[in-house]
Formats: sequence, C-alpha cells, structure tokens
Amino acid sequence: MRRLAIALTTLALLAAGTITAQALATAPRRANPHNQIVGEEQTIIADHSLTVTVACPAGSVPTGGGAFTGGAAAADIFFTSVFPSGEFFSVSARNTNPTQDGTITPMVIRTVP
Repeated sequence: MRRLAIALTTLALLAAGTITAQALATAPRRANPHNQIVGEEQTIIADHSLTVTVACPAGSVPTGGGAFTGGAAAADIFFTSVFPSGEFFSVSARNTNPTQDGTITPMVIRTVP
C-alpha cells in the first residue's frame, strides 16, 4: 500500500511539473541492506580471556557487530575489544568470574559495498 502511495505521489509531482524525470534519475538510492550474521557460541572459561571471530560471506564487508554473553558467568564477562578486520568481525572478552564458565557468541552486521 505504501509503495502505491509513493508511486501515485511521484506521478502527480511529475504531471504537475514539480519534479523532473532527470531529478528522479539522479536522486539518492537506498543503501544496500545490512544483515546480521551470528557466529558460533564458544565457552569462555573462568578467569580467562577469549577472542571470537565471525566472518562475512564472500563479497560483503562488516559495518558493525558485537557479541552476546551467556551461561552462569554471563554478568561477569566484559568486552575488552570489538573491531572489524577485512571480512571478519572480532570480539575480545574477559570472564572475571573466578569459578564459573560463561559463553560468548559473536555477531556481525554486514553489507555488500
């Protein structure tokens, strides 16, 4: 329904001479979609650090990312570094719980340039 309204509005503006076909042709286009890819959950043992990485599919690049924590020590896991590198997104974390393991699951938001 929204697309129909946009199309009808565009036709009305063209007919009224408010905008030209050339202006429509040079208008900015929508950006490529940004999809989220979730990596594999990995265990981060008690009182240790871990770096996890998730890859973008071929031909795409990361635009952001992060990680999810879980397990018994979820509240004791702190991110120490979060960064893109080429077609990958890496997250480093530290489990400060002295006795319980936790989990960390990386994710990347990617797009096709």
